Amino acid sequence: MRLRAAMAGSAGLAEQLRDGRLDVAFLSPPAPPPADLTTRLLATVPMVLYVADSHPLAGAGRVPLARLAEFPFIDSPPGFGNRTVVDRAFAAAGVEREVSVEVADVGTAVNFIRAGLGIGFLGHFLVQDRTGLDTVRVADHELRWRLHVATASTRRPSAATEAFLDLLGERHPSPVRGASAQGPPSV
Repeated sequence: MRLRAAMAGSAGLAEQLRDGRLDVAFLSPPAPPPADLTTRLLATVPMVLYVADSHPLAGAGRVPLARLAEFPFIDSPPGFGNRTVVDRAFAAAGVEREVSVEVADVGTAVNFIRAGLGIGFLGHFLVQDRTGLDTVRVADHELRWRLHVATASTRRPSAATEAFLDLLGERHPSPVRGASAQGPPSV
């Protein structure tokens, strides 16, 4: 087994599944997932807005999504599942936002937010060190990131892939519909 991160996010992983470069991937597909992928939900995680503790929104509690558009964002590049969730929420609210910095690495995003270069949505479990940070809740939208395990529906999984998926299913059964997982599965 070989693990690899895709710099193109979930969209890149899905493409690698489709063209046979990957047998299985952890990704965050759009809802509903594409018909050419077989997916199983592993976790649903609320996305939290992080700001520097010196930011004007620090201590604000709950803020409407439209107010957030006043500030520059640190976000993943297009193609990442978390970026898609946030972009769709802003589009549904009819609000435009500015993404001033795009980074594919969560640790870098957290450091940029902490340095006051922008604000950003992340899964709470991704931020281990909250020093210099504050969180803000969105008053009028609920943003949730969903992690799936996926294979290409056009190819039969290999015996090794089937064994991996079976083990994953035993160790991390799909969450109950409507329930919220507290963090990612540990594999």
